[in-house]
Amino acid sequence: MSATLRSYKNEIIDIGISHIFKENPTIDDFELLIEQDGNLFKSQYRNIELFSAFQPIFSPSHHKVIGYEGLLRGLDENGKEVSPKTIFKMPKSIRETQYLDRLSRFLHVRNFANKDLEDGLLFLNLSPDVILHSHKKEFATFTTDLLLSNDLDPSRVVIEVLESSIDDEIALMEVINHYRQVGFLIAVDDFGAGESNMDRLWKLEPDIIKLDRSLIVNAGLNQRAKRLLPGLVNLMHQIGGLVLLEGIETKEEAMIAIDADVDLVQGFAFAKPQTKFQDSYGEKKLLKDLSKCWHTDEKKLAQRHIEWLADQAGGFWQGVNTIEGNEIPDELLHNSNALRWYILDEQGHQLGENRQRVSVENSELGSNRRLFDSAKGADWSRRPYYRRAIRYPGEVQVAGPYFSIPDASYCVTFSISKISQEGEITIICCDYEWQEKYGGQTYLISGSMGPWKKR
Repeated sequence: MSATLRSYKNEIIDIGISHIFKENPTIDDFELLIEQDGNLFKSQYRNIELFSAFQPIFSPSHHKVIGYEGLLRGLDENGKEVSPKTIFKMPKSIRETQYLDRLSRFLHVRNFANKDLEDGLLFLNLSPDVILHSHKKEFATFTTDLLLSNDLDPSRVVIEVLESSIDDEIALMEVINHYRQVGFLIAVDDFGAGESNMDRLWKLEPDIIKLDRSLIVNAGLNQRAKRLLPGLVNLMHQIGGLVLLEGIETKEEAMIAIDADVDLVQGFAFAKPQTKFQDSYGEKKLLKDLSKCWHTDEKKLAQRHIEWLADQAGGFWQGVNTIEGNEIPDELLHNSNALRWYILDEQGHQLGENRQRVSVENSELGSNRRLFDSAKGADWSRRPYYRRAIRYPGEVQVAGPYFSIPDASYCVTFSISKISQEGEITIICCDYEWQEKYGGQTYLISGSMGPWKKR
């Protein structure tokens, strides 16, 4: 330990810790409390030795590292690790919280700049407590001055904000606007955990949205959560931000993330936080292997879909041949795969009631079925199976899997438009039950099965 740090520690003991954490500490204040151990800069906080670790963040599409998140690490007097959570719970006042937050950022920036990396982003976490007091100008300029003193361009730094922990929207927006005007990138951290606010996300317009680990965990355990993840990623893209999925720890979770089309990934499955930067983390081979696995799985999935669709299309074509006018014959209700048949008019309104499969009619399948027993007159004009049938007359269309209201489960719908001798257009539809064994529930089908010819 350096003489400066020993003096600092003794001063805390002599005069009491509450006097050492002055308000609005400057870069010069922290320069006195830093020592270099090899290529690593360290400091002291209470009885904890602090230093930085950096976890790489990867782009699956580019097969490379795009940045590093600065993470605080600590050792007590016995050399035992102290968790960041424990360290950040130690401050007894907002002044001390701001001090620790700045000391952490100071270490991360100094260690990152010391590596002289030609490219790559530095992700810095900003304490929610600090944000609530950072709308004052003197607080908001610290990080900017810190980067300038280390010859680091603000455009290479991502400020991570845990927006769900901040109730004061005015303070939050002022801090975000300040950093954005200077040139920093903005990331919303842990979105999807706790009380994340979608409305606030639209207002913040972050450059990067970090999805909480709980989302990938749930996707690995629950098919419904797995189905929802690609939709959530797409929604984040509509907001205009890149999507980073953090906390990925296994190959299975990595595959789910890639399948959901996230832009960036982070987690132990790719690399753990390290004090040293490496020329390579094996990311090219790892990400190429994952991409290869994804394509292999996708081909198998597509083949299962083709086989299943061909089987159902054959039954649908045969069924359509037996329909005269707007009457659905009873013989179609004994098909083991078709859930129901129904007919729409040219405007997409249902003619008559659903003709349910016999086994469905006599079962309790679908908790919502009783609420929607009567479908006569229902408007299905917004559904893709209607739109496609009208757009491509005479061709069998398929759409889904989508959530079926009557069954409270997923189904696929086949449809085809027919023109009667009187020139009346109707659309014959048939819903088929969709199960995991048919190829997964995250895969979306929409297209034409070709022209229908009466046999």
